[in-house]
Amino acid sequence: MAIQLNNAVYTLLASYTGLTAIVGTNVFPIIAPNETPLPFIVIERDFTTNYTKDYVSMNDSNVEITILSTNYNQGVQISALVDNILNNYKGSTSGINIRDCRLINCTETYQDDAFIQKLIYAVKNN
Repeated sequence: MAIQLNNAVYTLLASYTGLTAIVGTNVFPIIAPNETPLPFIVIERDFTTNYTKDYVSMNDSNVEITILSTNYNQGVQISALVDNILNNYKGSTSGINIRDCRLINCTETYQDDAFIQKLIYAVKNN
């Protein structure tokens, strides 16, 4: 179910020791708590559900990963780790069957003393 897709993405990211060595437990759905120290990751998603003639559903989701860091190189390093975990991922985690996950967009910016990387993945799951 796409509604629980954030839980699956969170589980994938939070279980990767290379990533948690940098961000610790600072991986959040939708918004990070105030005063969260950098670096941290925020996960958001949107989805549509498509049905076959046999009423089998397939969810097309966009998962946006926002990485905020203290410096540019750190943000790029975290982005590369996230991409190693998610891009082309296929499997089941947290009760979600991910059939395909592909990076479709990547942007970067700077705001309020934070370097920001945004990675958007197209995810198919059922």
